[in-house]
Amino acid sequence: AYAKQKNIAIIELETAAEQYQINANQSPALQIYSLKSSVNLPYETLKSQNTALYTAWSENNTLALEIMLSPSGIPEELSEDFASFCSEMYEKRQKKMADFVIKSLQNGEKIFLMVGAAHFYAKPDILDFLGEAGYSPENVEFKNAA
Repeated sequence: AYAKQKNIAIIELETAAEQYQINANQSPALQIYSLKSSVNLPYETLKSQNTALYTAWSENNTLALEIMLSPSGIPEELSEDFASFCSEMYEKRQKKMADFVIKSLQNGEKIFLMVGAAHFYAKPDILDFLGEAGYSPENVEFKNAA
């Protein structure tokens, strides 16, 4: 509402359909593995994993986030498929997002970029790409006032 009131453009860097397509492009074997891995976990376990992810993000706990986002337990026969998926899900998307930021900065635009936590912790991350382009990005810790 604030952006609309101030006539500030909101630009979608990607659509939900693009994200769905990345998942749909996984190999059938990796899709089956992922589905089985998800549905075989009790609801409380999934809930606690999401809570842990949120807590690590909200506390800027880089180490915990990197551990949570690192591949673990992927069967050897799916390692290539998983690496390909990660390249599409993270590396290529993060490069695209960083390229948007770089272009905006080069055009003298002021931007506010909001992305999910994984885009700052799954390597290479957005900040890595900005650094490679000659910028000096830094992660600013948010202190929750609550």
